[in-house]
Amino acid sequence: PFNELLLNKSINNLRSKRIFAEIKKTVESGATSNYKIINIDVEEKPTGEISVGAGYGTTGGTFGFNVNESNFMGEGIKLSSSINLSPNKVTGKIVVDNPNYKLSGNSLSSVFESTKTSKLTDYGYETSKTGFSFGSAWEQYDDIRFSPQLRTYHEKLDTNQSATANLKKQE
Repeated sequence: PFNELLLNKSINNLRSKRIFAEIKKTVESGATSNYKIINIDVEEKPTGEISVGAGYGTTGGTFGFNVNESNFMGEGIKLSSSINLSPNKVTGKIVVDNPNYKLSGNSLSSVFESTKTSKLTDYGYETSKTGFSFGSAWEQYDDIRFSPQLRTYHEKLDTNQSATANLKKQE
């Protein structure tokens, strides 16, 4: 049977995806009183963005570049990539999030990232951290979500003769 509350919940679920500029619904009578014809018209909106940023602070200048897409291939997949550069640090990250993996209602996400910090001239050390994470999320009960994640990273520390004894020991 037709339920106005469930129809409104479905419309709100569409709105929450943030990939449509406008959503219109109309409900018409069907062939019998037990049937309804539901028409939902959607208008897609641009879902990609590019951003560039620059700044200057106590640690020096920084430059960042990001590319995001919220509806990759028209399937609601979210892609994000970023790179941030400063005199002593370089960070790169790629995120892929599929909020409805294989039409299961479960999300599947992965993150790949790498950071390299070089303070050899000032403090005698250089670090690098590279790794990835995979995760999933689903609604276990109404409004209760379960989201396990697995993260693994490799971190490396290199020192030179001007590093402190603790950093050399940590290496």
